[in-house]
Amino acid sequence: MLNYVISKTLMSEGKVSLNSNGSLEFLQQKINHYPIDSQSVIAAPLSVGICSSDIPRCFDAKAYFYPLVIGHEFIVKILEDPTNEYKPGDRHLVFPLIPCFKCDPCKSKSYNRCENYSYYGSRIDGGLQSSISIKKWNLIKLPDEIDNISACLVEPLAVCIHATKLVKSRDKVLLYGGGFLSQIISQILIRENCEITVIERNQYKEKYFDKRIKFSTDTVKLEDSIFDASIECCGASGALVKCISLTKANGKIIQMANPNVNLTVDSTTLSKLMRKEQVLLGTWNSLYRPDDLDKCEWNLAIKMLLSKIVDLKQLISHQSNIFNSAGLINKIYQRREDKSYLPEFNKAVINI
Repeated sequence: MLNYVISKTLMSEGKVSLNSNGSLEFLQQKINHYPIDSQSVIAAPLSVGICSSDIPRCFDAKAYFYPLVIGHEFIVKILEDPTNEYKPGDRHLVFPLIPCFKCDPCKSKSYNRCENYSYYGSRIDGGLQSSISIKKWNLIKLPDEIDNISACLVEPLAVCIHATKLVKSRDKVLLYGGGFLSQIISQILIRENCEITVIERNQYKEKYFDKRIKFSTDTVKLEDSIFDASIECCGASGALVKCISLTKANGKIIQMANPNVNLTVDSTTLSKLMRKEQVLLGTWNSLYRPDDLDKCEWNLAIKMLLSKIVDLKQLISHQSNIFNSAGLINKIYQRREDKSYLPEFNKAVINI
């Protein structure tokens, strides 16, 4: 493939580097992305969402390599395109998964199920840097009406859209865990006239949910077998077991959260799943189809933002700039042991 060498120098460059487990720092330095090929552009990240999965990646030795630049929820502004196909200054969403295009799921265009993928922010460097080389296939042009903060959260919005397609309109739904993804899902499902109950240990998160949604910090108050569908959104020990108990016979349990501990299901609970003939479904990532926007969940996410079906900005509790972002990310991690580090934390965005 033909390579293009671009001579223009990018000024005021820097990146947030995960140098080793638990060691994050901002490095002011020139970032070299050259040469790039005709299938890529050089772009400047504008805003980056900090995902809950970034915390174990940084602090629980979950990174694939060091040093690493995290950040898979982000948007960019085009800086340079060697073929002049993309206009400098235009803003684009970034689908973070880079498929192999060779495995059976890729051949059927189910790129979210790729068996040999790469990923911006985990398997290669991501958005917490002043410039980045991005493959054109992973870019979707962003409408001017959508602000940078909402735009950088299209990735988790698309993930939520993908999960909600497993739920039927008017279902009685349990969201086990009241975090950021659960909050987005509630905004989508309430438009489908679903009756929604949220279980969340932190009372302050109730303010991020519509008043029509039942919010509880105690599962004891709920009867067994009352929900048509349960979405496990927290990944904590015991959450899946609770969902099995609280879901009706022939109901669905949707595993959405990446577990943060090894899970065990006792024989009594497994027997309950069998007797109820429940369906346990996994959901991961989102359907990205730049070749067919009618099927593309990222395009649907854009439409939801434009039509104000969802409001993502109201869910942001903390913001920072790239220079101070390492400190904020450290505090998010330290909240595990001491909630006073970031009282009432919900979701953070870094502005580059």
